[in-house]
Amino acid sequence: MAKYEVSYDLRNPGRNYESLWKRLGEWGAVRVLQSVWIIDRQTTAQQIRDDLQHHMDANDGILVTGLTGEAAWRHLETNSDRVLKAA
Repeated sequence: MAKYEVSYDLRNPGRNYESLWKRLGEWGAVRVLQSVWIIDRQTTAQQIRDDLQHHMDANDGILVTGLTGEAAWRHLETNSDRVLKAA
């Protein structure tokens, strides 16, 4: 499995993004900040982006980055640092 960071900007106020959050939850993603999730997937960043964009508006932004090295953090969402500490 590979770790990825998924970050997004939801640019349509008042929109219900439950579908996006549900999809991330189905994959076992963990929210570490308001619009940042960490996910373990056996796939590519492009495939993750392509899947998630179906749960977003056309003008929303998304960035999927492979996590392969050093990281540091402070004040993440409750207990979310466990996924970053896992090998």
